[in-house]
Amino acid sequence: MELLRIEPGIMIWTWITFSLVLLTLLGSTWKKIIKGLNARSEKIYTDLEASENAKEDAKKLLAEYRMKIDASKEEASIIIKNARIEANILKDKIIEEADKKAKASKDKIMQDVILAKKDALKNIKLEALDIATVMAESILKRNINTSDHESLIKEFIENNSNKESK
Repeated sequence: MELLRIEPGIMIWTWITFSLVLLTLLGSTWKKIIKGLNARSEKIYTDLEASENAKEDAKKLLAEYRMKIDASKEEASIIIKNARIEANILKDKIIEEADKKAKASKDKIMQDVILAKKDALKNIKLEALDIATVMAESILKRNINTSDHESLIKEFIENNSNKESK
């Protein structure tokens, strides 16, 4: 238990040594320690300010980007709307052109049918004329030659054409 015993001489010399070390530190090193701590404190405050500024800048950039995104969405919506309008216009134009082509085809087919009908009627008339000629020949018992036959056909066509035009 010798360690727990208090001796006044050792205690005084310990206080004297401590005071000398403290005075030495205060005179030379203490100022450097305080200066370093102050510099560190200033750096921390500066870094905090910089981080606050960076945070504010980030918020501003985020707001700008959100506005740009919203503007881009609106612009895309307008582009899509215009594309739909143009597509409808183009669809209507294509349908209109198809209707015109269909009508033109129908008209051409109708004209072809009318021409075919006229040709068929003409052929029927010629056949009827041939039949009538054969019948007339057999009735008259006389032989009609080719030139007589052609003149009869022409005369018949002219007479029938005149009757139809009236």
